[in-house]
Amino acid sequence: VVVRVVNATKATVDLTGAKVTIATGAEQTPAAPAAASSKPFASIAAPGDTAEATYVASVPADATLVTITVTVVPGGAPVVFTGSL
Repeated sequence: VVVRVVNATKATVDLTGAKVTIATGAEQTPAAPAAASSKPFASIAAPGDTAEATYVASVPADATLVTITVTVVPGGAPVVFTGSL
């Protein structure tokens, strides 16, 4: 999964605490991360910048529903994407 964050604020955003989770099924079973293949966000996003990160995880072959949750800053509201494979 490639996640892009656009900093539309006038302040620098610290991305060191950004969290991305991938889960499958209605029961939201966490997918097994493949950390070696993932590339997390850089440490900051300056005003107007776009930051990109790549997260790789293994999902069951029979998975039909995937949920990706992105929390940009700790304590911030998460953004949730849910869809079928």
